[in-house]
Amino acid sequence: MGHLLPLMRHLLPLMPVLAAGLDASLHLGGCTLAVDNSVPGVLNSSCLLNVPDLASHRVTALESMVASLQEEVSALRATVASQAAIMATLTNSVAMPPSPPVPPRPPPPPNPPQAPMVLSGLECWFDAVATIDQFGDSTPTSLPDQSGNGNDFVPRAGLSLTVFMDEAGGSYLINGGGFTVPMWSSFKSAAEITLEAWANLVGYKSGNTGILTNFLGGGGKFNWMWTNAQRMHNNGFKGNIYTSGPNYNTGTWYRFALRYSTTVGYELFVNNVLEATQSATGSLAIAATASGNIGLGVREDGYEPSNAYWGAARIYTRALSNDELQLNFDSEKLRYGYAASDNGNVATWT
Repeated sequence: MGHLLPLMRHLLPLMPVLAAGLDASLHLGGCTLAVDNSVPGVLNSSCLLNVPDLASHRVTALESMVASLQEEVSALRATVASQAAIMATLTNSVAMPPSPPVPPRPPPPPNPPQAPMVLSGLECWFDAVATIDQFGDSTPTSLPDQSGNGNDFVPRAGLSLTVFMDEAGGSYLINGGGFTVPMWSSFKSAAEITLEAWANLVGYKSGNTGILTNFLGGGGKFNWMWTNAQRMHNNGFKGNIYTSGPNYNTGTWYRFALRYSTTVGYELFVNNVLEATQSATGSLAIAATASGNIGLGVREDGYEPSNAYWGAARIYTRALSNDELQLNFDSEKLRYGYAASDNGNVATWT
């Protein structure tokens, strides 16, 4: 019966002919089906013998179609392989542009402080890292006061200022000229003051090289100098004071500090070591006609400029205690290359 179903679909159009008693024929493949009305309603049964030929022709056609598709697939595969070979040849023959250079790594940020900075009595504060963050490589019109009091350090004529990214996280090389900063209104008659600076001396511009100074005090000048004998020097209104011997080297970061109080007088520190004391009493008593400025890296009148790297400078309106000086040193010593365990002792160089 399975073979008869296709035949029955083709015989359906002959059914009206059979019913009308007419003669007709239908060609299916190589078989002719005839309706002979000499015997009404009877289909010539000899045609049934050719039904298998229909399936055979269909199989042959499908096999031919599959063979053709296989040939097309083979041709497409050959084309893809050929194009891949061409692309590989082009890739190998065309010079690829070089990879862009890897940008240099930025310098590491300064080490965080180990302890908080002393802020009580802080009149002005220059910090190189903060200033470089603000101005980059350009020369600032002033060194901003980080204390919030607005006492910016103003450049003097002849200033040569260069930015360096170094182990301190960033510093300024002041070579000639310098900065001045105005002091508080009662500075000239102050009973106490503390000056601090982190500096790295490159060389001497003159016999004395200014760190933080107030020179033009008339009968009461007040300054703080490096000397080419590697000693600390203060030429104050109550006389001169020098440290006893070489207290620092060039090419090394140090925290220099000068403290004055009416009960002790002048005290000079290198790192956290007291190097010299000059007994004195009474206020600073700087002449009323003198400048109310302090010079950074230069005398406030422009003489005796420095040649040094500067990382920070602070001026306090009071005499910091020994513990407070230690606290400030500890808060920044990692930034300037000192070990966390370093207590600030320095050797005496000969």
